[in-house]
Amino acid sequence: MAAGLNAVWEAWDEVFFQETEVREVGRALLWLGRIKLRGASSRVALDQDFALHAVLRDGKLASIHAFPSRADALKAVGLAS
Repeated sequence: MAAGLNAVWEAWDEVFFQETEVREVGRALLWLGRIKLRGASSRVALDQDFALHAVLRDGKLASIHAFPSRADALKAVGLAS
């Protein structure tokens, strides 16, 4: 997981997470919001919905999954309306 995060920090000059909601889903957390990025070499800016599903075991992060939209995340954890 650390290698994947390092690649993100190297590719983007700016990484900003804007939280709109956090939900408890069993032993996991669902983070909902937006991600804003600016490319390190291209300077291209992105601003889009973003969500993270983090599973905890024994008080430690066991896994984390990213989703490109709130709808995708809610569907993945069985909370889609």
